[in-house]
Amino acid sequence: MKFWGVCFIVLLAFMVFLTGCSESLNSSENGEMVDSGYGISLNASYKEDATVYKTIDQMTADADYIFKGTLSRTETFEDPLCWYEIYTVTEMYKGELNDREIRLTSSTPHHIGDEHYVFATVEEMAVYPYPCITPIYNQAVFKVEDDGSISLEYIVDKQMFPAVYDDHFIKKPAQCIIKSPGILKTRQLPKVVDEYPDISAMEADFDLIVKVVFKEIEKCNKYVWRCSVQEIEECYKHEQEVPLPKTIFVNRELVAGEEYIVFLKKFYDGTEISAREGAIISRSDSAMWNEVMNLLQAK
Repeated sequence: MKFWGVCFIVLLAFMVFLTGCSESLNSSENGEMVDSGYGISLNASYKEDATVYKTIDQMTADADYIFKGTLSRTETFEDPLCWYEIYTVTEMYKGELNDREIRLTSSTPHHIGDEHYVFATVEEMAVYPYPCITPIYNQAVFKVEDDGSISLEYIVDKQMFPAVYDDHFIKKPAQCIIKSPGILKTRQLPKVVDEYPDISAMEADFDLIVKVVFKEIEKCNKYVWRCSVQEIEECYKHEQEVPLPKTIFVNRELVAGEEYIVFLKKFYDGTEISAREGAIISRSDSAMWNEVMNLLQAK
């Protein structure tokens, strides 16, 4: 497999297929967990304790976004595994909607022009310009038929979604969603900083700052570059348990062999850039470089 394909899987597909459903697996009160006693064969997309959705209430509680909308267009990542599907929303049952569109991350083809009900979870990464809004288990997308009922054609792993085979849900999905107490259950959604107002504000919010030289830089897709660390010349930590990175993923093209200061935040077991803009300072930008170094050296 091409190296950029590996990068993409690590960065996005991993997040989509694992964390895309992991936040829907947090609470044992929301679902029955799969273990070896059930005899269910899960593919690699599932955690060992993945939730089996036996009720619609479980699905509405675990979803961050529930909406009805028409697929208007798609956008690619320069990778055949995943892409964006842009939906024009007609009904928003759960979640925030800033305009009339939602950008869904998908690896299952759906037809442009079709209307769907979607149950999705959301994560954010600073290297991507948009939140990763992903259908539960990458399957909870239900096409609306002419009579208002829904199709279950995109449910591949039937054993994970016994709830959706309820006849009332198939015929009256909106009614089931609206009446479900799960739509009132929300969690604090992850938020990535787009840009800090100044260097001092960014410095106050970091977990790790490194002055670093990269030995190799590979483009993963049109949004992300993988940078292999050659040397960390200096580091500044707020927390000692933050690991020093061997690889840093960034959202703009850098140059191997040049010096950079990179502001990082803890991200699962590693780190990521602390904001979409301004977290990477090049030595060639002498004014900004000197401002950051003076601030760090004063600590």
